Amino acid sequence: MSENAQALLGSWKSACTKFDITSSPSVIQLVTNLEHIAQALAQDEEARVTLGADASLWSDLGKLWRDLTRAQLTFWDVDDEETDLTSNKDEDLRTVCGSLAKFTRNLVAGVPENQARA
Repeated sequence: MSENAQALLGSWKSACTKFDITSSPSVIQLVTNLEHIAQALAQDEEARVTLGADASLWSDLGKLWRDLTRAQLTFWDVDDEETDLTSNKDEDLRTVCGSLAKFTRNLVAGVPENQARA
C-alpha cells in the first residue's frame, strides 16, 4: 500500500470513528476530511484501488449513508416552525450529503471493482 493511500485510509477511519451527526464541530471535521480525501482520490487511481480493497471502508461508507438518510428523514419530524437550530442542522446535513457524494463518486471513478462494491 502506498504511503499516500495509507494516510488517506487512516484519515477516513479517524473521521468515521469520531463522527457524530448531531454535533456541528463533528460535521465540520468529517466534511473537511471527506473533501481532502475526495480531492486526493480524484488524482490517484492507485489510492482509489487501494482504499476500495478495504472491506471496512465499505461498511463505514454504508453506515454513514444510512445515518445521513435517517437524519434527513427524522429532520422532518420536528415542528413546522423553523428555528435557527433546525436551519443549522439542515445546512449541516446538506453539507455532509454533498461531501459524502463527492467522496463516493471519486472512490468509484474508473475502478469497476469499486463500482460493483458501491
